Amino acid sequence: MTMDASMWPDVFLTVAGVLCGWGLLRREVPALANSTEALDAEARTPSDTPSIAAIIPARNEADNLPRLLASLSQQRTQPRYTLVVDDRSSDNTGNVAHDCGATVLRGAPPKPGWIGKSWACAQGADATHSDLLLFLDADLTLSVDAIGAMAMMQSRMGGLITVQPHHHVERPYEQLAAWCNAIVLLSVPPQLTSSSDWRTGRVPRGAFGPCLMCARADYVRIGGHHVVSREPLEHHALSEHFLRASLPVHNFRGGSMVQFRMYPHGFADLWTGFSKSMASGAGHTSAARLVPTVVWISGALTSFFWLLQALLSWSHVPGTPRTLVATAIVALLYIANVAISATAIRRAGDFSPLTAVLYPVPCLFFVAVFLRSLLHKTGRLPLLWKGRRLDR
Repeated sequence: MTMDASMWPDVFLTVAGVLCGWGLLRREVPALANSTEALDAEARTPSDTPSIAAIIPARNEADNLPRLLASLSQQRTQPRYTLVVDDRSSDNTGNVAHDCGATVLRGAPPKPGWIGKSWACAQGADATHSDLLLFLDADLTLSVDAIGAMAMMQSRMGGLITVQPHHHVERPYEQLAAWCNAIVLLSVPPQLTSSSDWRTGRVPRGAFGPCLMCARADYVRIGGHHVVSREPLEHHALSEHFLRASLPVHNFRGGSMVQFRMYPHGFADLWTGFSKSMASGAGHTSAARLVPTVVWISGALTSFFWLLQALLSWSHVPGTPRTLVATAIVALLYIANVAISATAIRRAGDFSPLTAVLYPVPCLFFVAVFLRSLLHKTGRLPLLWKGRRLDR
């Protein structure tokens, strides 16, 4: 392999990908801070602590709920309500939630035009009375200070607080989720504070869906989940309505405070779970983040195929000084992409360093998931999730 004129576009793309990858990392959302001193001070003035309703929409979540509810019972800042909205589950979700000490609301069938999760969240909000609303996915676990930290952030910053949990990984197939999780983190800005140019698309958009907190007054002001009843990614739509109302949106990664284990029931669960939302998520990503992400992915894969070509050429043709220089350049660019991948996936979850070295595998998995998600989004491929058709 030697460097010739036909390879310069690949060189440019690979270098541009490396620069875009580092640029995205520099603009990534911060970790949810854990200020024990501030939380202790808050605990000494309970009259100033707002009441909190923890609302958990749950459909067939009997396996996950015990971990989440146990972590909620250990919070230093206790919610006034812990409400599980049993979204017409076919398993033992309601009984498990009740046995774990939660209040259980048996959800009504969704009204026409409603998607299940938004309908469950709306019912939960209507059934509680509190200053703050905390919407939690059932597969989360929280550190003892997590709710206090979110409440403190909401009090200081206002608006909508969203958190992307740190992905706890146990089985080898879950390593495939590394780039999916990393790209979700990189696609969302740390904060959104302006709505003046929302209609033109110049304002960044985005939020995380598993964990959201807001003041009830703000939630009612924007219309709650009623205004996003038809949205498959209701968290993105909610963030846009907050911006329209000139309310800020602040996004965090969970770090050690908010974690989850995604799709623990096997590869098919992982494959289908990510396929249901990836393409729709891209539609809610601002161009300022979508374009660098596409360039990073394209450059990283180009780097891999370029390195593979170099290694194969060395196996057939004796090396020369020119081929040695070309191969060294290829190897350095691949190493740069390994370093970017290692940083990105370490922030996203408990992924192995070997996964970063072999980053083309989870990267190609992401590309395959995205293409399948496009088929779902365009209606060419039906999507069944927890017994419901999501493409309707």
